Amino acid sequence: MSNADEKSRSIYYMTYPDPPSKTVLYDVLCKLAKAIDEKKMPFAVIVGDHPVYVLMLELKSENPQQFAKILPFMAAFHIQMSFIYTRYTNGSMDPASLMYW
Repeated sequence: MSNADEKSRSIYYMTYPDPPSKTVLYDVLCKLAKAIDEKKMPFAVIVGDHPVYVLMLELKSENPQQFAKILPFMAAFHIQMSFIYTRYTNGSMDPASLMYW
């Protein structure tokens, strides 16, 4: 396996059954930042649901240098649900028309 292939493989971390607190998530991001440095990775992506995503953004903004190479993303299901919720609550569409949008 070439060096580029090694840097491209996915590494999975444990899943938490309940939304973690800010201190737990800070610990996870610190471990991820350490792994990025040790493995000389250009960046890492971390995915979470909406509450976790908000906490990740807060921690990243509070520690911009430490977590510069960490890219937080919201999971696909939560992105879709946020879109549907926004479309529905803004009154621009009724719920029945969402399936045709």
